[in-house]
Formats: sequence, structure tokens, C-alpha cells
Amino acid sequence: ALAIHNQQQGSTIFVTKDTNLRIKADALGIPTQDYQHDKVRIDELYTGVAEINVPVATIDTFYEKGTVPPPEGKDYNALYANEYVVMRGQEDTGKSALGRHDGNKKLIVPVPRVKEGIWGIFPKNKEQAFACDALLNDEIKLVTLVGKAGTGKTLLALAAGLQKVADENVYKKLLVSRPVFPLGRDIGFLPGDIEEKLNPWMKPIFDNIELLLEINPSCQKKVERGYE
Repeated sequence: ALAIHNQQQGSTIFVTKDTNLRIKADALGIPTQDYQHDKVRIDELYTGVAEINVPVATIDTFYEKGTVPPPEGKDYNALYANEYVVMRGQEDTGKSALGRHDGNKKLIVPVPRVKEGIWGIFPKNKEQAFACDALLNDEIKLVTLVGKAGTGKTLLALAAGLQKVADENVYKKLLVSRPVFPLGRDIGFLPGDIEEKLNPWMKPIFDNIELLLEINPSCQKKVERGYE
């Protein structure tokens, strides 16, 4: 697009839904437009969490037995596997329970509490509790976390990954990747070797790892061995 833009002296318009590409194109002086159609409404996206109203007796049974079947009805038959559930009492809205829909058992199972923390990190709300449960569950092979900046996505993912690799030895290696979207010149134009070029993009990862090591200084050697 930049080559065509230069050849035609500014009569090119770059159309994309990728926000990062639009920012980069704007930095390079290329007019950009978003698609006028095929918009995606944020409130229509799958959230991974369903709120359902159930009798208080169902919540009591859930705490007593540890599982309950999903409520009957057309609104609840569409629960996805590993979808998290917030059950609220119909007679008492202040009474609630957190669970996860086990697709194999067809039951709602409890979300275990992180008593000792994940490398010193404890969930601050129900969304982070759901994320911790999904990240630490070996039966869930792929976890996607979506949220605003600062909601703990990277920190929780790193803490869970380090626990699985360094503490539980479930995996041999933790691989962290991050897309590179420069606003100006590409990475090849930056000075320094490859490590210095990537430092601006990897800085958030390093900051989170440093925080985890400050909380767990005894794990420094484990991380250094894994990094080497």
C-alpha cells in the first residue's frame, strides 16, 4: 500500500479492520478507512460467563455435593463446555455460587479457591478466579483471555505457566510470544542486536516476570534455568 501510495502521489486509501495497521498507516501518511459494514458489536461477543437464576436449594446442594446439573430450560441448554456460571438465588439474590460447566460430565462443577496463590498472585474478582481455574486446569488445552489493559491477563498467564513448568513439572518449557506492530519503521531499522530490537515489545513481559520474582525470590534459580 505504501509503494502504491508513493507511485500514485497520495490517491491510495488503505482499508482494514486491524487497528494496529491503521495506526501504522497513519504514521506513514497513508489515508485509512475501516470497513463500513460487517461491524462486530462488543456486547454480542461470547463472554465465557453465564449468569443464571436458580432456587436457593440448588445453591445449597451445589455447596453440599460439589456438583449440580444445569437448570432445565431453553435458556440453559446452550451452555458451552467450560463456560463459567454465576448462580444466583431466586429467593435471595445475595446468595450465589461460582461454577464451571463440565462438558464431559454435563454438570456444573465448583471453581476451586486459590488458597496458596499462583506464585504469590491471588485473584481479585470472579473474572480473575475463572481465569486462574482455566489456566491451571490441565484438561483445558487452550485458554483465551480478553479484557482491558491492566486486568491481569499477562500476569495471570505467566504465573500459571511458571507454576506448571517450574513447580509442577507438567511441561518442560514456557514459550511467550508477542506480535510486533511498529508504528513507524519496521524492527529491522532499529539500532542494536535482535535482543535490543525486541526489548520495547518484551518489556511488559519482563516487568511481570520481575514482579513475580520479587514476590517469590526463592524461585529465581528455577526461572534462570528455564530461561537458559
